[in-house]
Amino acid sequence: MNISNKLSEIPGIHTYINKLEIKALESKLKSKQRAFLLTEKYFIKVGTAKEKAFYISLLNEIEMYKFLSSDILQIPKLVDYFQNERYIVLILEKITGSTLAANRNDFTMQKDIDSKNVLKEIKNISKLKEYPENVSVLNRDSKAEGYFKMIYKELDAETRRSTEHLIGTLNQSAKLVFSHGDLIPTNIIKNRNQYYIIDWEWAGLRPDTYDTALFLLFSGCPVQRLSQFDKLDSCWGLMELYRDALLIASREIKNWLDVKDSLMQKKYVKLWLDTLKEAEKRLLLHQ
Repeated sequence: MNISNKLSEIPGIHTYINKLEIKALESKLKSKQRAFLLTEKYFIKVGTAKEKAFYISLLNEIEMYKFLSSDILQIPKLVDYFQNERYIVLILEKITGSTLAANRNDFTMQKDIDSKNVLKEIKNISKLKEYPENVSVLNRDSKAEGYFKMIYKELDAETRRSTEHLIGTLNQSAKLVFSHGDLIPTNIIKNRNQYYIIDWEWAGLRPDTYDTALFLLFSGCPVQRLSQFDKLDSCWGLMELYRDALLIASREIKNWLDVKDSLMQKKYVKLWLDTLKEAEKRLLLHQ
């Protein structure tokens, strides 16, 4: 395998990126382990082996694109990719349009979004029946137990008891399907009346409500969005949505505890703690 110290030395990369664009990517990679670039034709994603998790996630995305079907989903085309022991580069078709939100933690969406059509597109993801043999499989109980240990100190006594009581029941009714895994508004592009789903690096098998729960929680204030779950069609499974919300809130608390900015950390840990408590309250009411 060819090992290049520079992106410019990767054979074939100049087919898609010119010298100035390569320099721009290399400049970003001096201070970061990942970089993105939007050209006239392509969306370029680059990861380095130093950031193992992101490097592996991009490998996963390449594998997923071999199975993703444009007959079922609106997705960008993987045009080409390059991989060696130092870099991984994805060359993706550029989708014109704009993402449904500007930033992950804005908790807002564009005003002209037809949520029913977005949810229909999300539902189509579960129709994919072919995927890599080594695809990751989510078990809510084992994940929640791991998060619980990491966020335990942030929880009050009542929330600790509720979480302990619910762990062991979270996965019992789960129907596993193919899932995007990070389906927040910033990973959906609106092009006229069509919705394109991008960034498939975390795809795997999850409960059939997971992508919907994640999308809804990030498309508005997550605590308030929980009250919207019962307005969905009954086919989504209300209790399953709440179980996903519990897991997602726990994960977000864990992630924000790692953020160094104390003000940001405090703000978002509280937001997701409130979401966790509300999800648990709704689950316990229906037990």
